[in-house]
Amino acid sequence: MINQNLYDYKYFLHSEGAQQFFRNEINSRFYQTANTVNLENRNSITILDVGCGRGDFIKVLAPKYSQINIIGIDYSDAAVNIAKENLSKYLNVNILRSDSADLPFKNNSIDYIFCLDVVEHLYPEHLDKTIKSVFRVLKPDGKLIIHTFPTKYINNIAHLILRSLNKKDSAGQKFHVNTQSYFSILNLLRNNLFKNITIHLEARDTLLQENIDVNNRFLKNLLIKGDKLYLRSTRILKLFGLKYLLFSDIWAYAEK
Repeated sequence: MINQNLYDYKYFLHSEGAQQFFRNEINSRFYQTANTVNLENRNSITILDVGCGRGDFIKVLAPKYSQINIIGIDYSDAAVNIAKENLSKYLNVNILRSDSADLPFKNNSIDYIFCLDVVEHLYPEHLDKTIKSVFRVLKPDGKLIIHTFPTKYINNIAHLILRSLNKKDSAGQKFHVNTQSYFSILNLLRNNLFKNITIHLEARDTLLQENIDVNNRFLKNLLIKGDKLYLRSTRILKLFGLKYLLFSDIWAYAEK
């Protein structure tokens, strides 16, 4: 397990979406995630956000679904403190400090579990224990939604690009100890007895610009052109099955 002290205030002040979060805005990806499930007219249900971080996703859910119980857990003290401070006005939200591999909930007690940008931060053994813990606390037919970025192959390509530019790995990449592929996520869920598994691959339109920090104008323009080329290539990548290697994001949906 990565030392929780490494996920300190500095980390959460600079990780993806931080600028928007502290301007009281939310990264569009979290709205996209909220739209993957229809919770309208659902009462007396419980949603768990595993590895909730600052509480970005909960900040989308809480005002939209004030009638449901929302729990966020994180093992970082900094994350828990930031989330509690920023979500304190929502009476339907509870933030707890907990290890994802040992969720402090009863068996069959949670309706929906979201695991967003977490699995790539967990070493294989810890990830397997986390998924087992998730399965235990989900209700029968309860739903698990996973998002992970970057994929294994995109992460490897990013390392090569950074080295070619004589750049050090980004802070985020140093924490990505277990990047995933379509097939590794599929096997992880199958091996832990999940059913009705659906996996969707996605290509980001600003992949290089978001993840490679350069000051040189020429290099910036090169990254912009690289992103445009990448996006234009996605249709070809799909056609030849290369999306399994070169798409950047994985969304996985499964039921207990």
